Amino acid sequence: MEPDGPAGGLAAACSAVERLLPGTVLDGWLPLVQGAVGHVAGMRSPDGTELVVKVYRPGADARLRTELAALHLARPVAPVPTVVLHGEAADPSASGYLLMTRLPGARWADVRPRLDAATSSALVVETGRLLRRLHAVRGVRFGDLLAPGFTSAWERVAERRESVLAQFLGSGGSARTAGRVTRFVDAARSAIESCSAPALWHHDVIDGNLLLTGAFLHDIGKIHELTFARSFAYTTRGQLLGHMIIELEMLHQKIAQVPNFPEEYKTLIEHLIISHHGKYEFGSPKMPMFPEALMLHYLDDLDSKMESMRTQFLREPDSEWTAYNPSLERPLLNSKKFLEKVMANEAGGQSNESVAAAASAGATGEEL
Repeated sequence: MEPDGPAGGLAAACSAVERLLPGTVLDGWLPLVQGAVGHVAGMRSPDGTELVVKVYRPGADARLRTELAALHLARPVAPVPTVVLHGEAADPSASGYLLMTRLPGARWADVRPRLDAATSSALVVETGRLLRRLHAVRGVRFGDLLAPGFTSAWERVAERRESVLAQFLGSGGSARTAGRVTRFVDAARSAIESCSAPALWHHDVIDGNLLLTGAFLHDIGKIHELTFARSFAYTTRGQLLGHMIIELEMLHQKIAQVPNFPEEYKTLIEHLIISHHGKYEFGSPKMPMFPEALMLHYLDDLDSKMESMRTQFLREPDSEWTAYNPSLERPLLNSKKFLEKVMANEAGGQSNESVAAAASAGATGEEL
């Protein structure tokens, strides 16, 4: 689907529009830059209404559904196009189309050189306000997290945690491990509470709901990979399969319970799981191959490195510089400990100033 004419999927989409809205034809308008997801072209209805048709590339039907939902949900908070029609394009080079009203305006890159500094800054501020309103839009993507009987996502997760830990302790599990699980879930409370209605993030680069799904699932198989008595050890399944294979089994079992779960999302979630270590030498069967997978890997890697630092500082609470950290391959500076001297010096200086001021006030007979 190239931007040089109504060929392939664009022609099929235009034919579908013509059948439903006779007389609506291409009017020659094209954006200066085409998107990576689909082809965009201008159309005009018989009454002169300016429209835009967006034709989605093969395999992007889930994105079409998301953008359709996002446009509907964003209308109360932002000036977005109104969807006139949407449907499938009867051509193998396209998965579907949206026909929308065409908003007036110009590209920021085209007008910015002609604007004075004050106008440019005001537009940047207004754009930020608009994005903040758009980021407040919420919509359900993977079904309702709030099952009947629960008033919040946190309530459901907390109840499930207590149920699982009760079974674990009842079967002889370690109270120490149960405590660590409790603290781990508590630490994620704010993130969990934000997920009762996932945000419809900008879908041109990052699907925030897909990223959150990977964040929740990428290590969940470790509950079956590891066991704990006096210390952590591998289970037999953990030794033979590893947590990624176990996670795929768990994922497939859950997806089988969800009617009509999109096959495309299933494939993406599987890739999130098997690629989150990032490199073959780190145990990943695949390297991250789409934006959410790459971001998940770096977030997981960052979390691991920060936890290694935190643990090292706890082991050496009185040291500014720690011993050599094997996992990070360097000694570490405890910046908080290092800056305590600065804070102490500042506090001492303020104290000396207060004494001087008091002495001066006493000499002149002033009251403090």
